[in-house]
Amino acid sequence: VPLVSSPTSSPTRTSSATPTLPQPTGSPTLPQPTLSPTSKPTNSPAFAFVSEQEYDAIDADIAALSAAFGNDNISRAHFLGGIVRLVAHDFMDFDITNEAIPMGSDGCIDMDHPDNSGLPQDVWCDGCPLTEVYDNNFSHISKADFWIAAANAVIRIASNNELNLKNDYVSGRVDAESCVDQGARLPAASGCDAVEGVFVERLGLTRTDAVALLGAHTIGRGNEDFSGHHGIWVDTEAQSVVSFLRNIGLFECLTTHDFYSYSAIHLVLY
Repeated sequence: VPLVSSPTSSPTRTSSATPTLPQPTGSPTLPQPTLSPTSKPTNSPAFAFVSEQEYDAIDADIAALSAAFGNDNISRAHFLGGIVRLVAHDFMDFDITNEAIPMGSDGCIDMDHPDNSGLPQDVWCDGCPLTEVYDNNFSHISKADFWIAAANAVIRIASNNELNLKNDYVSGRVDAESCVDQGARLPAASGCDAVEGVFVERLGLTRTDAVALLGAHTIGRGNEDFSGHHGIWVDTEAQSVVSFLRNIGLFECLTTHDFYSYSAIHLVLY
C-alpha cells in the first residue's frame, strides 16, 4: 500500500476521527458451505471448519468492501488496517507459559480496555461492514477463524497478490465466551523490554518474526483519538518498517542493544 510522509508530533488532521465506511456496491455471490452450520454456541461452542469455498467467499467479501471505497484511499487504509489490528489483538494475548488460561486466537477481545480502543467503534460493531458480513454469511464458523481469513485477504490485497496465505490457513479455532484481563496482556508502549517480554518470551516468536509483527502497523493509518498517532507513517514502501520503528522510538534501542540485527530488519523489508 503506498505510504505518505511520516507524521509529526502534532500532525494535521486529514480525515474525521471515525471515517464513514461505504457499503459495497454489490454483494459477492457466496457459495453454500459444504459443512452443515452448527447451532448457536453453548458453553462449549462447536463451529464448522472453513471449507475452501468459504475461504474464497470471505476473501471475495473483503475485496468487495475494499473496492467499494473507490478513490477514498484514506478510508480504505483505515478499514483494511483495522482488520489486521483486530486479529493481532486477538492473538497477542497468548501466553505460552500459562497452561490454564493461554488465550490466543479465540475470537474474544475486551472491547472496554483502552488498548483496544477503536476496534468497537470502527471495526467490530453493530453496523460495521466486517461484522455484517460475518453475521449475514459466516456466523456458523468461529469469529477467530473468520477474522484470520479476513486478515489474510487484507494481506493479499495490500501486497497486490504477492503474498497469498490461503495454503497456510487452517481452521477449527473455538471462540471463548469470556476473556477477563485480555487487554492487560497486550504489549505496553514501553520500548524493547515490552517487545522482548511479550513477543519473544510470552508469544514464543523469533526476533525476526517480532520485527515483522511490528511492521504490520504500517498497514493502514493511525488515529489520534485511539492511539495518539495520526496518519500514515512514511512515503516509501522500502522504508516503512524502519521509519515506523524510529517513530515509536524502538529502532535505535533494538539495533544498539543487538536485540534485532540489521539483517533481520532487511529480511522483513526485502
